[in-house]
Amino acid sequence: PRRPRVPDAAIERAEAMAAHISAHYTEAVSVEEIARAAGLHPNYAAGVFRKTFGMTMVDYVTQQRLWHAQRRLATTDLKILDVA
Repeated sequence: PRRPRVPDAAIERAEAMAAHISAHYTEAVSVEEIARAAGLHPNYAAGVFRKTFGMTMVDYVTQQRLWHAQRRLATTDLKILDVA
């Protein structure tokens, strides 16, 4: 199914939220904090993010954490428990 068209200004805000997540994925981040970083109301931010990226902010945070954990496991000698 096609995603609805997202206005360019909303895409910029969604990208700001993604950048905030990338910078803070190791911390306990909330939807409210992520939305605030883009200057948006949490409910509106959640919709913009989902329309832009096709997933929720929480799923995106989880995905970031998994990607970084996979990278660390593949590129270091750290044990799984240390990465977790």
